Amino acid sequence: MELHELDKARVVPVILREADWENAPFSKLQAVPKNAQPVTTFPDQDAAFKFVTQQIRRVATELIERRRKLRDQQQKDNAIAAYRQKFEEFAADGEISSGERYVLKKQQQELKLTDADVQAIEQAIYNSVAKPQQIEEYRQFLVEMIAQHSYPFKDKVRNDLKLVQTHLKLSDTDIAQVEALIIAQKQAEQQEQQRQAEALKQQPTATDALSSEKGIDYTKLRDLLKAQRWQEADQETYRVMIQAVGKKEKEGFTNVELLNFPCADLKMIDRFWVKYSNGKFGFSVQKQIYVECGATLDGLYPGNEIWEEFCDRIGWMKRGSYVRVEFDTSYQKDTSLWQFLVGTCYVERLCMGGWDGCGVLDSSLASRLVNCSR
Repeated sequence: MELHELDKARVVPVILREADWENAPFSKLQAVPKNAQPVTTFPDQDAAFKFVTQQIRRVATELIERRRKLRDQQQKDNAIAAYRQKFEEFAADGEISSGERYVLKKQQQELKLTDADVQAIEQAIYNSVAKPQQIEEYRQFLVEMIAQHSYPFKDKVRNDLKLVQTHLKLSDTDIAQVEALIIAQKQAEQQEQQRQAEALKQQPTATDALSSEKGIDYTKLRDLLKAQRWQEADQETYRVMIQAVGKKEKEGFTNVELLNFPCADLKMIDRFWVKYSNGKFGFSVQKQIYVECGATLDGLYPGNEIWEEFCDRIGWMKRGSYVRVEFDTSYQKDTSLWQFLVGTCYVERLCMGGWDGCGVLDSSLASRLVNCSR
């Protein structure tokens, strides 16, 4: 019975005469003759023994066939393992030479493997080698998308990522692992930026260097921002910026003037706004959102769709109409964005020729900020 349970033998109970065998170890097995009727109770006992013989032969035949299949499968598994080992050896350098393909073909014949067997083996090995490369390609694309659009992504960017995922034949699990690592890094960077902004805000006023390429005094702007008098600081920013380009108050800016705005002055103005608003207001803050909306920093108008999305996000527009700028530092948790990321006076005065020209000027100033940071 132990060998029967280990599938190494078959026990066939033969009931010869009347007996109490219902509690025997083999009582659960199929007994012969038919319906476990004792041989001695058959009118024709020879017929009963013939039936017993036929049943034992059937069981023996099934056992022999089963063992043959197991033996064949074991041989097949060994052949596949041998071919796989040889193919992995040849594929280690990333390609299979003509000579190596000849050897593999000969081994396939010796091992009696079909073309389908060989194709399955090689494809499995190629997949195991290619997948890390595909994951790295997706990771690089994801980093590019974060740099261009920031995170969390909009549906359009998500659709692009899904397209790349499908092309690279990556699973959702693969993608989740990649994104978890990249997003964690991005969040850590954002937290570090906030920490630095907070640390900068706590620095004494004496450390605020009031350097200017044009000899302009930024003391008033600094003090207004420190006091969080945003509207007055907005007006003061316009006043010092228009001086920096050599114009008088109530005049506007041109894109050429902003593309060549003094770097020291631009960086200081932005630094003051970012510092005293704890990273909520400032040219650099606007520049980040501008890029997230799909704009490029080329000094050209980004198009109505991008420009209006940008205006809506920073509070210059509501429901398709331009509005008076408000400075609100409330935090909108569901979008992880400051409700109104506006900063500096050019919000209202930069575009003296009308709002339609603001896109060009904003792009020019953002481009200049990037160049000054190099």
